[in-house]
Amino acid sequence: MSIPSELQDAFHIATTCDIKSWSFGALTAVRHASATFHDNVKGTLHDQRIFGPIRDFQCACGKYSGSDCADMICDDCGVRIAPKSTRSNRFAHIEIATTVEHPLDPETTLSCFPVVPADFLESPSGQRLQTLYDRLIESNMKGRYQEVSETAAAIVQWLTPAVVVLHNWGVFPARNTLARGIALTVRE
Repeated sequence: MSIPSELQDAFHIATTCDIKSWSFGALTAVRHASATFHDNVKGTLHDQRIFGPIRDFQCACGKYSGSDCADMICDDCGVRIAPKSTRSNRFAHIEIATTVEHPLDPETTLSCFPVVPADFLESPSGQRLQTLYDRLIESNMKGRYQEVSETAAAIVQWLTPAVVVLHNWGVFPARNTLARGIALTVRE
């Protein structure tokens, strides 16, 4: 797999440093079936500390709410009080215990992989993506690095058609966000 021809003039391969610069935190655990919105979610796809609050200007535990508390960080749950819209642009990443080949460039290696913002994960098509990210985390934790590479490639295969469509339609903010999800960065 390589960067689709439609995207080659607009993007180049992202590095591990690029990915970490976009991230608001590392995912370290798979989702728990019994987790609530603020219990047992630390380091998972449901972590509001990383992706932002699920309710406008309210922390996960409910201790603080309202725009007068904006930008405060709850001392109990650790969530920054912000609008729910922050969930559309806050990335996470998954640290990989070894380097893996970039799915779009065999000459580039990555030691982490980007995780798209929560709004994409919570979309109607997001369940498949959540499952892939959980598989990536689990494979990494168990030292199954071939499976890590295969899962990273599956995530890129899943997201790339959407990036191409958004590019062709000229929907650049969403295109740029999803492109980061396949470890591409905009050419300056």
